[in-house]
Amino acid sequence: MMRDKRRFLSTLIVIAAMFPHADAKTRCVWLDPGRVELSTPIEVGAGESLVLAGRGPGRTVLSGAKRLDKVAFEKGADGVWRTSLDEAKPIDTLWIDGRRMDMARFPNRRPGGVIFGTWRLNDGGRHDTTSDPLDAGHVAKWRDPSGAYFHALHTGLWGDMHWRVTGKKGAGTLALEGGWQNNRPTGPHPRYRFIENVREELDAPGEWFYDVAAKRLMVIPFEGQKLDCVTVEYARLASLVRISGADSSHPAGDVVISNIVFTGTTRTFMENKERMFRSDWTICRKASVEFANARNCLVTDCAFRDLGGNAITVSGYASNVAVTNCSFTEIGANGIVFAGLTNCVRNPLFNYSSVPDYERLDRTPGPASEDYPRDCVVADSLFTRTGRHEKQTSPVTIFAARRITIRDCTMFDVPRAAVNIGTGAFGGHVVEGCDMFDTVNETGDHGSFNSWGRDRFWTSSLSTMDKVVSGDVALARLDACETTVLRGNRVRCDHGWDIDLDDGSTGYLIEDNFCLKGGIKLREGYSRVVRGNYVLNNGLHPHCWLKDSHDVVTNNVFFAPPCPAGRMIYWGERISPNTMASVPPPAPPKRRYGVRSPRLCEFGMYREPEIDAPRAVKVPPRDKPVPWRGMSVRRIDPVNEFSAFGTTPDMAGFVVEGAAVAPFEPNDLVLGRELPAPGAATVEVFRRQRRLMLELR
Repeated sequence: MMRDKRRFLSTLIVIAAMFPHADAKTRCVWLDPGRVELSTPIEVGAGESLVLAGRGPGRTVLSGAKRLDKVAFEKGADGVWRTSLDEAKPIDTLWIDGRRMDMARFPNRRPGGVIFGTWRLNDGGRHDTTSDPLDAGHVAKWRDPSGAYFHALHTGLWGDMHWRVTGKKGAGTLALEGGWQNNRPTGPHPRYRFIENVREELDAPGEWFYDVAAKRLMVIPFEGQKLDCVTVEYARLASLVRISGADSSHPAGDVVISNIVFTGTTRTFMENKERMFRSDWTICRKASVEFANARNCLVTDCAFRDLGGNAITVSGYASNVAVTNCSFTEIGANGIVFAGLTNCVRNPLFNYSSVPDYERLDRTPGPASEDYPRDCVVADSLFTRTGRHEKQTSPVTIFAARRITIRDCTMFDVPRAAVNIGTGAFGGHVVEGCDMFDTVNETGDHGSFNSWGRDRFWTSSLSTMDKVVSGDVALARLDACETTVLRGNRVRCDHGWDIDLDDGSTGYLIEDNFCLKGGIKLREGYSRVVRGNYVLNNGLHPHCWLKDSHDVVTNNVFFAPPCPAGRMIYWGERISPNTMASVPPPAPPKRRYGVRSPRLCEFGMYREPEIDAPRAVKVPPRDKPVPWRGMSVRRIDPVNEFSAFGTTPDMAGFVVEGAAVAPFEPNDLVLGRELPAPGAATVEVFRRQRRLMLELR
């Protein structure tokens, strides 16, 4: 407590020195218009409060970047401009006259590139030696790539991973450390990959390289960009404001932050290591504004832009933290993260393949500690171009929290989901009145809204859950204590599902949503009610439903019949009545979606989704089963069924239907465009989303 008090008092002294309007008695800091360059974060500790406000919206800037004015570069014979900097550490992010520059990279950005600025999802996933930074021929050209970063998507397009280059192993191989940024890690994607911060790759307009040993900054300017007398900024801090109490009994609180622009923080992708239970995610809890062990806090009328990591994190115990009327643009990682500590969950597991010990399972409902966010709100805020550096991110993501409300927000142009709920623990969330579109732009197998529910009841074995959980459905609600509601949203996903309830998602009410493109997917889980939704040009996608799931799908308007995938031998409690729309269809819902603030509606990047003309949609017929090795197998529809098996749309295969012959199991997916001929063979199989090699005689 004394340490926290001293820390806060020292912070007030620093603030008083920086800002002449600081009042230590009232702990109110009114900031005049202008830019404030922080050398250390502003901190508020246990039992303390603070009002930090700018005088007028958008005019007061808190930056984690160091600024150098009137910097002059000299042009070399090689076309590269150079200047000296008094900076002994590597530079992470660079701006010249307010324009963000790229670290020297390979392959370079390409016009129209979306994934890492180079590819689009329809470019195909095959390996391309000419653009592969790990190709021995490219590596051999680099004298010393130490300090470079290698980035790649997951092979299943389930997010991304990052590595730091520590040197070379021989002439054509890099020494790498990292790859921990995904909780279901794979090797790097064969195509969607690039490397940056390599001196020899400084070859395109807008790129830079900083030679730390020589303290020399090298730049190739954009066309028309002059470097004779410019302002140079480079990021130094990952966090700008920290509101952090000692614990749930000694929180910080009564904090108001308003009318401030937060910018200029460092990237944190190499610190993204904390596994979020059995979801696909890892997180870093650093952010430009951090709340931990905090209550009664408000962030309002602020702008978050050009940040290297998360904009806001709300960690551990937190109560009544609200974010309203804010904009989030060009964010390196997540917009807002609500994440409990791992000790708040009973029987936590951290690997997708981990199997719960049902006999020793703690049957106590709810959290094990107070170290989780609850009763928090995100309202009337705009999020666009989050996930610039980290792709397994969202404008708003939730792990082990309770009663988080997301209302009247506009979210678009993001690499993965707009809203992601990574665990069922502890439910009670409300997502309503939001506009979510232009999502899953750089990844796959996801939705504009995405959830997982791999809670203490869950295992990847459907038959085990049929046996153990379906006879005791209360087991599925031990963590998902309260029902989560998606109500009155407008949702569009062109590269996945509009609403995607993935593995184990349990305890959901999905009602009165206007789905514009990808339909509604429900993978295995319990107690989902889907009612009153208008699903334009698509329908319901049931995947791998469980016995006695108590799912109800009723009073919806669908434009396509159900499109089942995976093991679908159970169909919930009720899937009727629903309206199958014809053309002309019933009128779509009329209401307002997204931000309400006139300031945000007039924001230069604000827009609304496209709404396609209604059309009749037919589900393609499935191939008929054929006999093979004493079993019945069927060629899968790679477009509509890949997710159920954990593959990608470009992978072909045959699913074992009905009884299986050893070493196969029911619902195995035998990979390949053709079935192996009779006789001895080695086949590749996907079983419960894991790849196996089976030897056949």
